[in-house]
Amino acid sequence: MSLSRIVVIQPYFGTLPTTFPRWLASCASNSSIDWVIATDADVSGLVQYKNVKIVKMTFREMQVRAQSCFDFPINLERPYKLCDYRAFYDRIWREFVEGYDFWGYCDCDMIFGDIRKFARESILTRVDKFLGHGHFSIIRKDAPSLNAVLEAAKAKGLYGYREMLQTPLLHAFEEYDHYGVSYCYQKMFPDLYDSGYCQRWRIFDDIDPAFDHFTDPVKDSRFGNRGVVYKYQDGKLSRFFQENSRIQEEETLYIHLMKRRMQDFAGSDSNYLVVPDAFVPTTTIDAAFLEKHGKRVWDRRRLDALLVHWRAKLGMISRTAKVKKAATSNR
Repeated sequence: MSLSRIVVIQPYFGTLPTTFPRWLASCASNSSIDWVIATDADVSGLVQYKNVKIVKMTFREMQVRAQSCFDFPINLERPYKLCDYRAFYDRIWREFVEGYDFWGYCDCDMIFGDIRKFARESILTRVDKFLGHGHFSIIRKDAPSLNAVLEAAKAKGLYGYREMLQTPLLHAFEEYDHYGVSYCYQKMFPDLYDSGYCQRWRIFDDIDPAFDHFTDPVKDSRFGNRGVVYKYQDGKLSRFFQENSRIQEEETLYIHLMKRRMQDFAGSDSNYLVVPDAFVPTTTIDAAFLEKHGKRVWDRRRLDALLVHWRAKLGMISRTAKVKKAATSNR
């Protein structure tokens, strides 16, 4: 069986994060997947990879490109708002998805393991959408189910996509549990959607940024209070933790390091460990190492910053809902 052709598109405008080279190397290690990066950043110091295409453009050019795909005025004032446009990347980047079976998008504050081990052909041949938490998703090209979902989806349970794209607020339209694209896929086309819980345990690690140690906020939190570190070796990413007095290793699809500042002491792009605040050279992972790097620490400053962020975000959403309700009542 031949592999489905996949292209992943990642626009990024502004200064590249310090973890970008490691993310890029982990993308390149998935050599059977192509990657397109659109950016205005200085990429002269990045390693060039055969399966990675870098498209230089200004954010103004990005705005014009996006607007040309819609017959109503859109709002794209800030690069971060591009997250709400992800479900439309097949339109916006049409020339880059031609010839592929699936197109996708992702964040770049993450490290990928072996994508094909989890996005298996036995899954891809029967679904239109694989994963839906916003960090990484792939969608079947020209899938009619996507058009139906886009028409039915309501960002935050309130806004259709036309309204959502005309406001500067970020609505997480693509993400799971936000009444947007992934939520509607699960409700409308459950047989065509794979959420990623296709194994006994979760297949990716979305790291909670509120704590210094690594803890994963997704539904399975069986080692949430224990030390966890990750090992990246030749395209394979594994989590290590202690259970029943033994060191356990489990392969994972990716680790999402949201809002986490990482130092880099590892050197090698193909063999290193990921501990809560750094990339470090590979060494023996034993109980002492896990205790040192996985000790539970509640960073109050980090948590307070997140609370301020989410209160502001929820406040904006609440105010927008009130404005909409008032406008509706005055009609």
